[in-house]
Amino acid sequence: MRTNAQRVLTVLIVAGLTFVVGYMMGCTGPGREKAPAATQAVASGPVDIAQAPSDVAPAALPGPGEDPASAEPETAAVKTAERPKPSGERSGTGATATGPARTGSTPTKTGGAKQAGSATKQNPQPETVTPGPAPTQVTRSASAPRTGANPPETKAPSERAPSAPANPAEAPRIRFESTAHEFGEVLMGDPVEHDFVFRNTGTAPLIIGDVKTSCGCTAALVTDKEVPPGGEGRVKATFRTTNYKGTQRKSIYVETNDPEQSQVTLRLNGEVKAQIEATPSLIYESKLAVGESVTRTVTVSGVGGYVFQIEKVSAAGAGIRVSEPRSVPGGKYEIDVTVKPVSATSSVTGMVTIETDSERQPKVHVSVRANIATDK
Repeated sequence: MRTNAQRVLTVLIVAGLTFVVGYMMGCTGPGREKAPAATQAVASGPVDIAQAPSDVAPAALPGPGEDPASAEPETAAVKTAERPKPSGERSGTGATATGPARTGSTPTKTGGAKQAGSATKQNPQPETVTPGPAPTQVTRSASAPRTGANPPETKAPSERAPSAPANPAEAPRIRFESTAHEFGEVLMGDPVEHDFVFRNTGTAPLIIGDVKTSCGCTAALVTDKEVPPGGEGRVKATFRTTNYKGTQRKSIYVETNDPEQSQVTLRLNGEVKAQIEATPSLIYESKLAVGESVTRTVTVSGVGGYVFQIEKVSAAGAGIRVSEPRSVPGGKYEIDVTVKPVSATSSVTGMVTIETDSERQPKVHVSVRANIATDK
């Protein structure tokens, strides 16, 4: 019984010593697996382990009995841009690995990796590789400090801001030869006519809209409403001078699609002379009491010795009476106009109409007005 216990204890001791010796031989012996190189010296700077090429031979550790510090350093640094591109390596310059670099064999869980230290304390033995076509070198910039980083992105032409158009936008332009017509002096009853000529100096069709006028005249577009570029148009204006006397200014308003002139104002200016005049042409009484009357005499004469006949005289308005015309020397006529208020609540307003045999001026008008006096 005692002999068997001693045998078991002896076996356990031998097994333990064997495990310890084997463990030490696995850590320092020549048969261990080579650990991959931690880093490589690159001319342009340090390279990440994730970017280390898989075709570079792992650095050899010193054998048993050798001083790791006395190991011969690497004689030449392998530049990333000069290493040959292996057949199994993916193309592209911006790919970056996120995990550890893979090697041909699975690294063993030994203490050899701890002995690797820095790249300067290793004695790597690079494999002899047949030079192949050198990969495209990547120019380093301040924004990409690492070798193999993606170059700055360049926008495609379609993403750039659109350029301004070479030609300006097309638009019509209306240009009148003159926007005002001076017709001078005319006799009352004579019509005044004038054509306002315009051109389209723009590069798009000119559209004429409404043509409006002030009182006493008419106007109409006598050409097409749409005038092509370089085309010409006319606006015909007519001023009927009947019942108008003295200085006259009449306006015509033309609407267009010209962006600079949406409305153009045309004018007719001149003097209208009466062929037959009534003096005074207005009878006005500022204060007139009810029941009180006033009579004023109106003289009717021909301008420039014009000879005419009065055919009829009439009055319109309550409180206004007229007499029969009287012939006086010089080819003139006199008419008495009597104003007599009939109501204390309203003023007197009316008109005296004198009808003649003149074709140019068949009627002559005299206005009548009287205010009611309330303090009498």
